[in-house]
This record gives sequence, C-alpha cells and structure tokens, in this order.
Amino acid sequence: MISDKCTKEVFRHMEDALAVLLRGLTDYRNGESDNNRSEMFDGIANCQIGARNAMMGLILWNIPMGLSHAIGHQLGSTCGVMHGVTSCIMLAPVLRYNASKSEKQRRLQQSVLGIWNKVLERDEPGLADAVANFVKTLGLPSTLREVGIQEPADIEKVVDSTMTDDFGAMEGMGQKEDVLAILESAKGRETEDGCLDGDAPM
Repeated sequence: MISDKCTKEVFRHMEDALAVLLRGLTDYRNGESDNNRSEMFDGIANCQIGARNAMMGLILWNIPMGLSHAIGHQLGSTCGVMHGVTSCIMLAPVLRYNASKSEKQRRLQQSVLGIWNKVLERDEPGLADAVANFVKTLGLPSTLREVGIQEPADIEKVVDSTMTDDFGAMEGMGQKEDVLAILESAKGRETEDGCLDGDAPM
C-alpha cells in the first residue's frame, strides 16, 4: 500500500485486506486473553483471509513487498527469526525511514493511517508509531534485542544479505549504510531499570 508503484485500484483491494487482518489479529489476541476459543478461531480465520488477500498486490499486480520484507528474509535465514515476527520488528523502523526520505511516502502513509485508525478506533499520529504500538498490544517482539540480535557481526551479516534480496531491489532500498541505519534503529535500547525500551519493569 505504501509502495510508490501502488495504483488506486491496488490500494482499494489492499484496504480491505488490511482491515480484515487488523480485525483478525485483534480478535485472536482478545480471545486468547479471555480464553474465548470461538473468538480466537474467528481471529485465525480472518488473519488467514487478510494475509492471503494482502499477497494479491504482488501476485496480481507485481507490487513489491518492499524493504521491511527484504530485511525480514535475512533475519530469518541468517539469525533464525520466525518470518511472522520479522515484520513486527522491522515494519515500523522502515516506515520511519521511508517517511523521512519522501513527501510522497508521507502522504501514502497518512492514507494507510486513516484506515488503521478507523478499524482499530484509535487516533495515532503516525503510521510507524501505530504499527509499533499495535505490535506491543499483541504481546509480540518489537526490537532486535528481544529476539537476541544485537551483536555488530550479526547486524552486518543481515545488512550484507539484504543488499542481495530481490524484494529490496524491486522497491529501491538505498545504500548499505541506509539499511544499517534502519537495523540500528530497530535494536531497541535497555533502560535504566534493565528492561527493554517499551517493556514494563519485571
């Protein structure tokens, strides 16, 4: 949806996919918290439908997944991070990076943010923060530290691998230093109480 190659037709299709996916994730989390198996199963079904429909942008219109997906491939292949978790960690940092580079990207992100806030009944000011906050409400990792990736050698390996990824190349990922900066911003930081940034004290 935030690809520069996304047309109005594709955006309309992806709008529905995003809404279904957001509702599915929310229902699953609420059902899990309340031990409501019916709500959990409804959430799972909607997540599957939303994820399938989201793939249509690539399958039918050849709209690339983009840099977040490209980095995610390498976090999985080089560091063993589950593919579903990689987006939880990388999407918000990539959105911030893209918004800082392009006025068009900021406009596209605002369009998606409108859908996001409507579906979740929130008033988030920016898409990157909306994604990061939603990930935290789901109880999923949102930083590289949380999945054990913080050593410079590991980060460098992910950067080098990302530079060869087809999805990143399709979208125009920038230079190696750009990818490194994004990964550094995704590491998270340890607070004075010993917690990861964004976590509650134990």
